[in-house]
Amino acid sequence: MNSKMQRISSISCAALAIMLLSCADDGFDDSEKFESTVRNAQLVSPTIQPSDLSVVNNPDGTESVRVQWPVVEGASGYLANVAIVDNPETPDYIVKDQMIDGCSMTFDRQEDTKYKIYIKAIGNKKFNNTDAPEASVIDYSSYVTAIEIPENEEIAEFVKKNLPAPGTETAFALKAGGTYRLNDAADFNLVQCQLRGDKNNHPTVIVGEKGCIKIQNGFKLRYINFDCKDMNNVGLIRLADVADPTLRFDALGYNGGNAAKAFLIKNPVMIQHCWIKDLKAGVIAGSNEDWSLADFRLEDCIIQLHLDKSFGDKSLLNLQYCTAEQSIGGWKSCAHFKDLSVKNNTIFNTQVNDKTYFIRYANGSNSDPSKTWGPGHTSTHKWFNNTLIRTFTGKDFGNNIQRGVTHIMENNIFYDTYRINKYARGTKQIKDNVFCYKDGRKIDGGDSSFGSVDDGLNFDFSQTMDFSKPNAGLNFKPNTSTNAGDTRWFK
Repeated sequence: MNSKMQRISSISCAALAIMLLSCADDGFDDSEKFESTVRNAQLVSPTIQPSDLSVVNNPDGTESVRVQWPVVEGASGYLANVAIVDNPETPDYIVKDQMIDGCSMTFDRQEDTKYKIYIKAIGNKKFNNTDAPEASVIDYSSYVTAIEIPENEEIAEFVKKNLPAPGTETAFALKAGGTYRLNDAADFNLVQCQLRGDKNNHPTVIVGEKGCIKIQNGFKLRYINFDCKDMNNVGLIRLADVADPTLRFDALGYNGGNAAKAFLIKNPVMIQHCWIKDLKAGVIAGSNEDWSLADFRLEDCIIQLHLDKSFGDKSLLNLQYCTAEQSIGGWKSCAHFKDLSVKNNTIFNTQVNDKTYFIRYANGSNSDPSKTWGPGHTSTHKWFNNTLIRTFTGKDFGNNIQRGVTHIMENNIFYDTYRINKYARGTKQIKDNVFCYKDGRKIDGGDSSFGSVDDGLNFDFSQTMDFSKPNAGLNFKPNTSTNAGDTRWFK
């Protein structure tokens, strides 16, 4: 992390003034002073307990950690340090040698992060008190408490046996560097859940023919490598085949005209920091229910597709009707991603495919959020710093996307893609996107307003993913002067 905002708090002057006034009212006069009786001593740093740490919700939607400690008599203040220790060998200090005049401080809290907090009592020359010889140290983690899946376990069966009842968010954790199999559908049902690996040493999941993840609540998939060469399913993540009636739009309090016909996953669904190899399916796919997602995020991933024309008119982000047999059936017309974030990904297809959409709904009118959520509800899709290669070469980028979406698309590379304008048909905020075409293909006239053309770009499609190497052994850094695309290739 290159920069972090630091929030450091201490007793304010106003609070001190109030305290002194209160003391005066209780009978103290101006000749009396508040002084420590500790003299000529070496101090000891304050003891900090887990109960001294709390989470603060900030007005801007972020979170902070508040640390409090007992007063050390005779100290002039406290020296604070806070380090991120996701990799203990290279601590990243977000608070460095900060003097605190008081007994509390705050610092920014990020998801899935381990911290080490150091508080040291500093001496007082006036009283001939010397610094504590060492700081008090306490660890803090923002990870959701997890059920650990033993290495070599089949994930679907383990989840079936150990899934808790719905309630607060829970998590299943895979062992760092471990190897697992996913041979069937791991069904998380109504549980808001995470399936995560390790930030610094991703485990690998080998996905079998019927392997997938089924959900009908918020879900976070993080820090895992997936080998999907044997997978034969319509999506790595599948939305439940039978929706719980409590998830119907009208049951959740929404009043759009179609609220009684469709279902909603309101909590965020995220795929973040994952590497996916030889995917022959969608990243996420619907079912025979009419599902919408309030918040879907695909971020910081490397995805190698192996999708030829046989995948047909399905899509990578697929909310059209899908059956478990990987075929398109009837129509579920309200499905949509209300808010979508696709950010800092490299997604490349090893095949030329002119039959597949990147994102697909079932009905361009009924997918308008106002028809399920109610009047005034809109949709925003954000695309930042993605390198998208041959996704896909001759089929519209999107299908049946309503015109009411606000599209924010900045610093993306679209390499041998087709007709972004058929996806982004609503309000657009466009900046610094780059297009490139090969083998006689050219930019569609409707895409000319989305960015510039740089046909000098060349990427090596013969690269193969190697999970044991940094960035999976790949290199998609542009060979031209463009700064667009996935930021990992510029580090």
